[in-house]
Amino acid sequence: MVEPAPPIDTRTAADIVRDLEKSLGKKPEGITAALVHIFARYCELLITRLNRVPDKNFLAFIDLLGASRLPPQPARVALTFSLTEGAVESLVPAGTQIAAAPEGDDKEPMIFETETDLSVTSVRLMGAFTREPGRDMWGDRTALVKSPYTAEPLSVFEGDKKVEHSFYIRDPELFALPNVEVSVKFSVTVKAPVSVQWEVGREIDVLAQGEVTLTAPVSVQWEGFSLNQVDWNFVTTPEQDINLGRLPISAIDPTANFWLKCSLINSIIAGQTQSEEGQLLLNQLPFLSNIKLEGNINETGLLPEAAFFNSIPLDVGKPFLPFGEKPKLGDSFYIAHGQAFAKAGTKITLNIDFISIGGRSNNLLLKWEIWTGKWEKIDEEYKFTHNNKNLTATISFSAESNFKISEINSVNSYWLRITIIEGNYGKEAEYIPDDTPPYKPAT
Repeated sequence: MVEPAPPIDTRTAADIVRDLEKSLGKKPEGITAALVHIFARYCELLITRLNRVPDKNFLAFIDLLGASRLPPQPARVALTFSLTEGAVESLVPAGTQIAAAPEGDDKEPMIFETETDLSVTSVRLMGAFTREPGRDMWGDRTALVKSPYTAEPLSVFEGDKKVEHSFYIRDPELFALPNVEVSVKFSVTVKAPVSVQWEVGREIDVLAQGEVTLTAPVSVQWEGFSLNQVDWNFVTTPEQDINLGRLPISAIDPTANFWLKCSLINSIIAGQTQSEEGQLLLNQLPFLSNIKLEGNINETGLLPEAAFFNSIPLDVGKPFLPFGEKPKLGDSFYIAHGQAFAKAGTKITLNIDFISIGGRSNNLLLKWEIWTGKWEKIDEEYKFTHNNKNLTATISFSAESNFKISEINSVNSYWLRITIIEGNYGKEAEYIPDDTPPYKPAT
């Protein structure tokens, strides 16, 4: 667009009236005042035409060059079409007319029409993001999409947030154990100083039942438990053992979806050949292998959560008879615990104080079993300790298979069963008449 030429004379009719009054030395009155204003108006018209001379000369110069002005063009405006509720797709054909409400002194609406066909769908642009690989930064530019006409100007090629680089580890069974102390073992190879941060968190929105198939959770609340920063300042290292300590998990909840998170503190720089402090090039990224998780729980003084003699509930907080008042072949004693029996390979020790063990046969045999989907026999070790009053038994065993939750007498838990399969704990008293002579005469 050509800039307009500056005016030759900027005076108005009022300016000319002031100049005339100054020349007369007084303010005119009556007919004189009327003649002054008429004269000033004519002068204003002449000045207006005089100020158009540069434009006319410019047009005449353009005509000499053989150029001409463009013809009038219709106004163009951006239009937004929205589907009605429930509609999935619609077509707006070319030539569709749209009326704009009249503005100002206009009495008739302004009519616009579309130039090309437009397919309107229910798909909407929901977000916009920018990525700056050279600085390992990103930015959220969704405001430009949601409010394109009112949003503040934003840079679309420059990020303002550091890109997160993390990997996640999850073991549903191990992390479901309360008060578990977890260690991570792995082999790592690095080519430059690397700093990482370990964290543990819980996924609030459960994405799926059972195993989560995503490579990382999408909605995670990190609960403030984190380790100190770990630095890998070596070129090649043997297996590392990172002790994460006791995880902040207070209850058995296999669906809680706890995750271990290892975040890279360094920035990853692309498109460069040299890195500065705190940066890594693409060819300097660490390599991890042979990742192993180990859990350790050392709890003592745990009471059974439930116990039964056959189908009769027992109160283990008081003296009780594990096989009832009259033990017999096939009687069973059940013990349940959701924590101690929850993981295969756990070494479990039962400490039992006997007030009295009564008489038992020499061939007494007990069968120890755990529920793994079926009753599976385990090997146990006994150790007895005597004192002046009681006999204490320490029974230890390790379950090679995973306990599985089962319902015993309407109680769902992990179960241990001890059954009498041979012998007895004594027989009931019985009367056997003796008819053997000699007889003694009655007196």
